[in-house]
Amino acid sequence: MKYKAILFDLDGTTLNTLPDLWHSANHALKELGFPERSFDEVRRFVGNGVGMLMRRALPHGVSDFVWEESVRLQKSYYNSHLAVDTVPYVGVIPMLQTLKKEGYMLGTVSNKYDEAVQALMDLYFPHLFDAALGSKEGVPLKPDRSMVDCLLEQFHIRDAETIYVGDSEVDYQTALNSNTLPILVDWGFRPRAQLEVTGAENIVSSITELYDTIRLYEK
Repeated sequence: MKYKAILFDLDGTTLNTLPDLWHSANHALKELGFPERSFDEVRRFVGNGVGMLMRRALPHGVSDFVWEESVRLQKSYYNSHLAVDTVPYVGVIPMLQTLKKEGYMLGTVSNKYDEAVQALMDLYFPHLFDAALGSKEGVPLKPDRSMVDCLLEQFHIRDAETIYVGDSEVDYQTALNSNTLPILVDWGFRPRAQLEVTGAENIVSSITELYDTIRLYEK
């Protein structure tokens, strides 16, 4: 095979986690006495980790102490409510099973904090992924290539042998920064028009189209 590994973003790509992220962010805001945010607002806020989610959700100008407390409240609530309304996107699991049978190494790279990433992987994708990595202290968030490099080193696979699948401009830039082949999906947290602005050549709208695009690059 020309490509040996496929790395996936998590939120908005393989899992629809937005309802539980919305509830957890609003829980933190409510506890601190701030106005809650709409579903669409939170959709726009996610993608750069929980710290940035809460920074964007909070009113402008709050202190770092308040921001840190909002992150603590969000994570505490989310840890115990991360699987209330979260679901895999339709067709994702069968596609992953097919790709694994075909011999691809499968990985997840997410800006979500690692504790939650590992919990979600165990709940929704047991034995499907060869490795998963979320944000950890000392490791730069995407679009930096550091997390991608961590997985590829573990897989003993080169960046040029890797496909990267995500749903946002952050994912597209991550793929470019890591010299992997980018494929964006438009069923996630960003509208297709926003993805098109990136200049991405591969934007797909269904699991079938995603699989066909992966196979196309093997020819």
